[in-house]
Amino acid sequence: MSIQSTESHATLRLLSLNTFLRPPLIHSPGGDFKDARLSHLTTILQNYDVCAFQECFGTLSSRRSFLISEAKKKGLEWAGMCPVPGLWRAKVDGGVVVVSRWKIQTVEWKRYGRGVHSDWLADKGVLYTAITAPISNNDSSAQPQTVHLFTTHLQASYDGPTRGSDTSATSKRLTQIHILKAFIDETLSKHYKPGDCALAVGDFNVDGIPEENKAKGEGGGHSEEYIVMMNILKGETPPSPPMKHTPTQCVVTDVIYAALGHHPVTTGVVVENGQVPCEEKALDYIFEIIPEGRKGNAKFVETKVEEFRVVGGENQKWTHLSDHLGVTTTVVLGSMVNLTGAEGGGQAKGGEALREDSTRVEEHEPVLSEGETSV
Repeated sequence: MSIQSTESHATLRLLSLNTFLRPPLIHSPGGDFKDARLSHLTTILQNYDVCAFQECFGTLSSRRSFLISEAKKKGLEWAGMCPVPGLWRAKVDGGVVVVSRWKIQTVEWKRYGRGVHSDWLADKGVLYTAITAPISNNDSSAQPQTVHLFTTHLQASYDGPTRGSDTSATSKRLTQIHILKAFIDETLSKHYKPGDCALAVGDFNVDGIPEENKAKGEGGGHSEEYIVMMNILKGETPPSPPMKHTPTQCVVTDVIYAALGHHPVTTGVVVENGQVPCEEKALDYIFEIIPEGRKGNAKFVETKVEEFRVVGGENQKWTHLSDHLGVTTTVVLGSMVNLTGAEGGGQAKGGEALREDSTRVEEHEPVLSEGETSV
């Protein structure tokens, strides 16, 4: 399948989705229908050039390998994934996977360290994939462009009417955002060049919808935690000790909000039966990040939220692909001419990018907060 193009631009169709494919033995009452939903997920892969998935675990499960294998059949022949920790570390992997029609040149993984509550058992972090846009074989003067994609899944909150506000999760998530920002700054300082595009996507578990807007049913505006997150990503709020990082000033655009004018709900339910209410939260984002002094090289069109409602037969007990909605956009890169399809590849081992000649995944230990230990 050829990469979509205009006369002078490469276009990348991007999907970010929390797949709700939790590790074995973890499921909701009545089951999560993981295999059936995964099977359906593989039928939509051909609609995208890059898919960034969260909650797609490789620990004690073959589902991640199956997804990557099926993606390859649909033309998304490159993949990057977080490493699976040894069983002696007493935790599952971070659940982050990226599959791409374009060549993944580099894969790096930055750990956040232990989370709180059930997230204590997940090796969460941020996956960096450097994705190279194809250029014409006939244009020797063309400079290759890179999409610097940072995919993450941050600490979840477990608050509610009977639990109150989950301040420990909020605090942990704040630390993770600072680690994410430091990793983005470090990576872009080494690799970002004119003509490139940098994106941070995933399930940030930060609800952007202000509580007062939910009560009034109004759109627009931002929650306090969302504003805090954006200020960190922009480089306006440095971390507290013992973290040592001088943040880089950046222009950060919330691609979904910019297109829709409000924070759309991105949470849902797998089984729509009227008994399990949907959390009306906006947790999933696509951010464009432009370092200070650089010019943006991308435009975003066809930006939307995908419900992924699945109509099945009488025996199908689930109604949606995931308990999250997908966020999608088409990234239009400049200065690209005479585009052809992406190069092919094959699966690699141990979290490497696809193709035997690709760069092996580089792992970074987390920046530890006071009182934490690395496991």
